[in-house]
Amino acid sequence: MIHMGDLVNTFDIDVTEFMNDEQERPSEENASLGEATAQTTDSDGAEAGPSRPCRFVPVTDDDVRRTIETQQNKNTAKKTLYDMRLLGKFLKTPEINEAREIHEIPPNELETILCNFFISVRKPSGDDYEPTSLRSMLSSFERHLKRHKYMYSLIM
Repeated sequence: MIHMGDLVNTFDIDVTEFMNDEQERPSEENASLGEATAQTTDSDGAEAGPSRPCRFVPVTDDDVRRTIETQQNKNTAKKTLYDMRLLGKFLKTPEINEAREIHEIPPNELETILCNFFISVRKPSGDDYEPTSLRSMLSSFERHLKRHKYMYSLIM
C-alpha cells in the first residue's frame, strides 16, 4: 500500500490537492512522516470550534472586487485601458458622434459601430494593424463589457 508520506517525499507533491474533504489529509508536521489526520468538517454548516475548523469566512463584495483586481494581469489591464481609450476617440469622431459608453449601446448598434471601427482603425504610423492585434482589441472590448455586465458577448 502506498502511504501519503511516500508520495510527498518521493515525488515532492502535495497530495491534499487530490483528496476530497472526507479523506484523510496529512498535517504539516507529520506529512513527511506519512502520518495522516482526519479532516473533521462536513457540509452541514456546523459552527467551527476547537475540534472543527472554520472552512468558510464571510466575504463582502469589496473583498471579491479586490481579489479580482489583484489577480488581473497588469499588462492585460493596461491593454484594455489603451484599447478602450482608442475606441472612445473613435466614438467621438464626427462620423460616429456617439456619447454613450459602449456598455450602454444596444447590441445591434454596437455591432455596426465596431465593424466601422475595425475597418477604419490604423496604427499611429498609418499602417494597418495585424489581424492578431485587431483580435486583441476585440478581447479588450469584451473584457470591458463583461466587467459592466453587458448582456451579450462580442465573441461567439
